[in-house]
Amino acid sequence: MEVFVFGQYLYFLDEIRLKRLLVLSFGILRSKTVNISLINDEIPLEQSGRKSSQSQYNYLLGVFQTGNVQGVIRQIFNLLVVLFYSSEKELKILIDRTNWEIGARKVNILSIGLLYRDKTYIPLLNEDLGYKGNSSAQTRINLMDQFLDWWKALQIPIPQFIIVGDREFIGEKWLKELSCKGVQYVIRLKANLKFETWLNGGYKIGKKFGVKTLHRYLQRYNKQSVEVVLAGEAIAQIYVLENEGKQALKEPFLYLITNIDDLDRTGDIYRQRWRIETCFSHLKSKGLNLESLNLEGQHKTDILMAVLALVYGLIVYQGQEAQIKQPPKTIKYKNGKEYDRVSVFRQGLKELAKIISFDQFLEFMDQLFRKIYYKWLSMKQLHLMNLFRQ
Repeated sequence: MEVFVFGQYLYFLDEIRLKRLLVLSFGILRSKTVNISLINDEIPLEQSGRKSSQSQYNYLLGVFQTGNVQGVIRQIFNLLVVLFYSSEKELKILIDRTNWEIGARKVNILSIGLLYRDKTYIPLLNEDLGYKGNSSAQTRINLMDQFLDWWKALQIPIPQFIIVGDREFIGEKWLKELSCKGVQYVIRLKANLKFETWLNGGYKIGKKFGVKTLHRYLQRYNKQSVEVVLAGEAIAQIYVLENEGKQALKEPFLYLITNIDDLDRTGDIYRQRWRIETCFSHLKSKGLNLESLNLEGQHKTDILMAVLALVYGLIVYQGQEAQIKQPPKTIKYKNGKEYDRVSVFRQGLKELAKIISFDQFLEFMDQLFRKIYYKWLSMKQLHLMNLFRQ
C-alpha cells in the first residue's frame, strides 16, 4: 500500500523516508517505549519487509541517519498543526523543559506546543539542549522564530498566540522579543526579580524595584497590577493573585508578568500551564517510556522527540474521536471539579491497540493524511479570502 503524498507546503519527506518514519511510529505504539531494541523486538519481520532482526534494526535507525533533520521535524510540525488547529482566533502556547539522566548523559528537552481545546498539550517543537540547566533567552527566541516562521509558511490563519510558562521562562530580552513579534504571554515570576517601573505616572529610569516591593505598593494602594518596563522598551504588567495550589502555605501569592489587556484572565490562563506536565508524564513514566531512550546525539534525540510527538498526537486524536462518539463517565472531586474517569490519552491508547498490523496502521494513516490535507486546503482558502477582504 502506498502512503498518501501531500501537496506543496505540507510535504517535506519523500515516500520512502515517510514510510520508514511510520514503521518507527507503529513500533513505538506497539511497544510503548522509545528504546529501538525493544521496538525492533515488537515488530514482526513480515510487517516491515526485512529479512532479519538486524536488518530491521538498521532500517529503524535509518530514520535518524539523515542530513535533513529539519525536514523530518517540519513534516511532523505541519501534520500536528493542521490536525489540531481549527482556526481559533486565540491560541495558547505552552513552554517547559523535561530532563533525565542516561548514565552520565544529561538529556534536557525544551518543548513548545499548542494547548488543544484548553485540555491537552500537543508538543510541536522539541529541542535537546545538550546541557544541564535552564534554556537561554536566545535559544527560546530561536525556537519561537522557527515556530512562527513554519506556521506562517503553512498559509493558514494566524491566531493571537499567548505563550504560557513557569518561573524559568523569564528574562527581559526574551519577553521584549515576544512583544516585538506580536506574541502575548503570561509567565510566572520569581519573587526576587527587579524591574524598572511606572509608578504614580512616572517612569523611574535606572531604578529597579523588587517584585515583593511592588506587591507591597499594590497592597497599600489596593491595586492588583503595576506597569513595568522591559529592556528600556517594552511595557508589561505585573499581576498578583492568591495561590490556590499545593504550595499556597509556602508561597501564598502568584506573581505573573503579562502583556495581555484583560488582566482578569491571567490567572486562569496561567493555571492551564500544568497541562504540559501531564503530557510529559504520559511521554515518560505513564505511557511511552521516554526515559528508556538509547540513542546518542542531539540530532537523533530531536528526531525521536518529533516522532514521539506524532505518536502522542495520534493517541490524543483517537482518544478524542472515541470520546466524541461515547462521552466518558466523570468523577467529581472534593474541590467541586469533574474529570473524565478515562483520560483522552488512555482512551487513545486503547483505540490504537486495536491496530495489530503495520498494513492496518498504514491504512489508518493514509485516511488521516487525507483528512489533514483537505483540512489544510480549506484553512488555506479561508486565510487567502480573509487576506483579500483586508
